[in-house]
Amino acid sequence: MYDLPFGAGRRFASGANAVMDRIICGWQVSGTTRIQSGRLVDLGNVRVYGMTEAEVQAEFKFRRVGPDEMYMWPQDIVDNTIKAYSRDLNGYTQGAPSGRYFAPANGPDCIETINNNYGDCGVRTLVVTGPFYKNFDMSIVKGIRLQGRQDIQFRIDMLNMLDNVNFTPVSGISSTTLSGYQITAATPGRVVQLVARYNW
Repeated sequence: MYDLPFGAGRRFASGANAVMDRIICGWQVSGTTRIQSGRLVDLGNVRVYGMTEAEVQAEFKFRRVGPDEMYMWPQDIVDNTIKAYSRDLNGYTQGAPSGRYFAPANGPDCIETINNNYGDCGVRTLVVTGPFYKNFDMSIVKGIRLQGRQDIQFRIDMLNMLDNVNFTPVSGISSTTLSGYQITAATPGRVVQLVARYNW
């Protein structure tokens, strides 16, 4: 929190008259910044085809298709992963996958003998990190001294001041529809609140 140096007892305009002092004195500015590494997303016990684990992490990033349509994976990975998870007793129902994709741990050539989440067919767990989370808040406070111990305080709080949108990353892995891979959640945009407080 930074007190602006204006008014009685301050560096600037310390000799201002009473009216001017009430206007320029008592201003404070404060801010909070939060920057952190992205959310961890566990892809689970999957098989990875056409990519290394490092390449999987590199491809896990926001991809905007339209104003209201975003995904975390390139389109070829999404399309082929949907194919890999679309199976029945007769085989692939949407065509055989190729190139880069994720597939279930269980398959015709390997069956998990312990359970579907822990065995020798898949990777058991594969964790990727989403994009950085960034948020900036700022407050402007104006205090006005009254008689004795009384004062009035006016405050403007700007939450997410820069209106930065932090989307919630989703993997979509195991979904057999395109909508299962789509990003549908995000942190709120800028919020401004006005506060008045009387102290006595």
